[in-house]
Amino acid sequence: MAKLTLIPWEPTWLDHQTLDLHAIYRRPQRLRDPIRDTWDIQRDDEGFILWDYVGPMSIRNHNRFRQKGMEYVTLGRAEDVLQAASPSIGEKGATPLGRGNRDPRETAEMYIRQESGVMGPWNAAAYFEDVAEERAARIKRIRENVIENGPEMAELFERQTDPGYRLPEKYRAVAKAADETPEPPKRKRGRPRKVQPVAEEVSA
Repeated sequence: MAKLTLIPWEPTWLDHQTLDLHAIYRRPQRLRDPIRDTWDIQRDDEGFILWDYVGPMSIRNHNRFRQKGMEYVTLGRAEDVLQAASPSIGEKGATPLGRGNRDPRETAEMYIRQESGVMGPWNAAAYFEDVAEERAARIKRIRENVIENGPEMAELFERQTDPGYRLPEKYRAVAKAADETPEPPKRKRGRPRKVQPVAEEVSA
């Protein structure tokens, strides 16, 4: 189970002029290439994007943040959750925080006092534990995909969610090793061996 349940982005929050919510955002780390004069996204040794996290910052600048390549993560403070759960914002064009028919205030309490026991809505330690688990699961998936379908297909699969992903060379070595692993010898068919009956001991 995830340590931290993130609060999904609600576009109608931007329609409520008096709603002053603050959120956590992330953006890819970039390094300038002086030869090409470009700012390239940095990746780790597994080919995954390296992120910087900022906030809490006002969502009133959300569209400007998006233009700068930033992504919304979750609301940043307990008071933000309570504002987003207030039924009164529904009268002014915003959708109150809630799931189905659940009372928005109950939902707010769920995000503040999380099921895992941590206090939310933002808890950096819990969030990065989840990130570490997701990273391990993704590495396992890539390795299995490389062995089963080959490096090219594994790379294409990852690009569905990460268009700039490039499979590290070490995984191509994994695929090569899997191809060179000899199959276990098959048992030759022959006449079945005769099994001698075993006499049962009879108790006196």
